[in-house]
Parts: sequence; structure tokens; C-alpha cells
Amino acid sequence: MSSTHLTEKSEEQFHPKNTMAASNMDDESTASVNKSTASDGESYTSEVKDGITKDEKTRQYMLALGKHKAMLKHYEIISAEFQGAIDKRDGMIEEYNASVDRVEAAEKMHDELVEKFEAASEETAAIQKDLKAAEKALAAKLDEHKDCTWRLWVAEGGFDIMQEKIIEEASKLEGTKKEFLAHVLDSSGQMSEGEQSEAEMARTGDEKGDEQETKVD
Repeated sequence: MSSTHLTEKSEEQFHPKNTMAASNMDDESTASVNKSTASDGESYTSEVKDGITKDEKTRQYMLALGKHKAMLKHYEIISAEFQGAIDKRDGMIEEYNASVDRVEAAEKMHDELVEKFEAASEETAAIQKDLKAAEKALAAKLDEHKDCTWRLWVAEGGFDIMQEKIIEEASKLEGTKKEFLAHVLDSSGQMSEGEQSEAEMARTGDEKGDEQETKVD
């Protein structure tokens, strides 16, 4: 919006000071009439010209002059009122120009706010882009965590199965050892030195197996 300031021009053509010349003519006109009517000692009341005596002309002129003075007085009043209106107009012009300045300042502030808003929008878009990238990276990390958790769960399941198999094999081995010892004892009632050595080895192995089973548990 382009605002235009008003130019302050006071009207001077109707200013009361310009009526002074017109009002000053009254005394000169009256003196001229008196001089012309009283010259050469003539009685102006008795002279008749064109059916009108000089005193009648003088009376008419004085009436016209009175009307003229009244008109000048009225004109001075109107001129004063007009000058008051001019002063009021000048005040309104000043107020209008001040309003124009305020409007221009508000428009400038609005433009600055628009620029800041546009800059903020661009910054917000950049932040949103970074946020989306961070969310994508987080989702990838979450998937990786899920995969690691699943692999760990599978490994734990396999470990449990292996542990069960070890316990089962140890139990089978224990049964075999017991059968072997019972067979040796039942066969002769006495064990030879070699059989005693085998039984001792079996017993020692049995104890080690118990220790391993305890550690596994």
C-alpha cells in the first residue's frame, strides 16, 4: 500500500488581511462626496439633475456605502470562519499524515513478520527432514535389536537342548558303568588286579561325570 501525505496549503485569497484595502476606501469615498457636493458654496439640496437632487444622490450613496460596509463586515466574519476551517483542515491533514505514518510502520512490521514466518517455515521443514531421518535410523536400530533378540532366543533354546542331551548321555553312561560293575562282581565274586583297575577307572570316571553334571546344572 502506497500512502500519500497531504500538502498543507492555507488559502490566502480570502484571508481577512486582503479586505483591509476595500474597507479603507470608505473614508475616502465619503470625503469625495462631501467635497463634490459642497464646492463653490452651492446648496446641494436645491440642485436637480435628471430629476434627482444632490442630497438624494448623497443619501442613496450613503445607503449603498452602509450596505457595502455591512457586506465587508459580513465578509470579514465569513473570512474568519473560513480561516478557522482552514486551520481545522490543516490539523486534520497533520492527523491524516500521522495516520499514514502509522499505517506504513504497520505495513513494514507486517512485511518483517512475513519474512520471519517464511524463514521459520523453511527452518521447520529442515527440522522435520532431520526428524524423519532420525526416525528411520531408529527404526533400523529397532529392527536390528529385534533380530539380535531373536538370535539370542534361538541360541538359548539350542543351549537348553544341548544341556538336556548332555544330561541324557551322562545318565546313559552312568547306567552302563553300573551294569559293567555288576557284571564284573557277579562273574567271579572276586576281581582280579586288572578288573580292580578297570573298576577303579570306572568309579573315577563316574565321579568326574557327577562333577560335570553338577557344573552343567
